Amino acid sequence: MACLRIPIATCRSLESTMANFWWGINDNNRPKTHWQSWKKLCRPKKDGGLGFRSLVHFNQAMLAKQAWRILKQSNSTVSRILSARYYPQSSFLSSSTGHSPSFVWRSICWGKELLRKGLISEIGNGQNTCTTTDH
Repeated sequence: MACLRIPIATCRSLESTMANFWWGINDNNRPKTHWQSWKKLCRPKKDGGLGFRSLVHFNQAMLAKQAWRILKQSNSTVSRILSARYYPQSSFLSSSTGHSPSFVWRSICWGKELLRKGLISEIGNGQNTCTTTDH
């Protein structure tokens, strides 16, 4: 989950298996009735849920963590390899998926979408700040 995007259908299947574990099965090998939806159970405990994690969201968060490492540790081997292949003329945040990307790069780009939503810029002296595009 930390390096590759897991298909949504696989995540849903795993969540279904987790739900069946918690509620068990009847005598005739059929799942018991689920009294709350999985979405409600994934809410935090303070909001009335049980705190289960949505695997799709957790997968994207783990990939955003990898994107953060690439952004912050630009001299690491992985960052330099990806930079040379996918964004040699631009920055990591402004890079696109590109032509014929690997599955790893597509996965990291999916995590980068989440990372972009949470990033903000420091104003500093104002020289590198664009008031129309920077958060």
